[in-house]
Amino acid sequence: MKSALEPVTARALLMMPEHDKRLELIRGVVHQRPHAVWAVGAASAGGLRALGAYVEPRGLGEVVARAGFWVERDPDTVLAPNFAFVSAQRLRALEDCGRNFYYPGPPDLAGEVTCKVDQPEEAEARVARWLAAGTRMVLLIDASRRTVAVHRPGCIPLHLTDDDVLEGGDVVPGWTLPVRDIFA
Repeated sequence: MKSALEPVTARALLMMPEHDKRLELIRGVVHQRPHAVWAVGAASAGGLRALGAYVEPRGLGEVVARAGFWVERDPDTVLAPNFAFVSAQRLRALEDCGRNFYYPGPPDLAGEVTCKVDQPEEAEARVARWLAAGTRMVLLIDASRRTVAVHRPGCIPLHLTDDDVLEGGDVVPGWTLPVRDIFA
């Protein structure tokens, strides 16, 4: 039997019976995230639909919702953004672990959605974890303010409002999205 002080592994997290809860693993410690409020769910769906509508017909990769990404080992960290994109070239990593486990690494793009009930420090910590893990673009979407902060490694965040257009740059080449469409 494991000691209470031993870190939880990604495999153990997957086997936990609390499937109705939003569980993540941060350096071997299980964290429960609350279910999303309506504004967060709607903005998550808006980002997911828009990204998927561009990516999938072009065969650029896959867009997923709340999938787990195994981004650190020993102790393990498994994070689940509201939505994410993994490029076609990087999907080959699923061959090693299969589609019934967490993706072995970070997504190319992670979409994290917050609202006024969320703590800003927690959102910034999530962005920092994604970037440290190797995610190339993190979209921090604030559903209450209808803004998007685009985070990229080594760059100052780009802050967009309803009147701006989000661009996928070299992460999702050619993808553009009016910010207001995320909240439509």
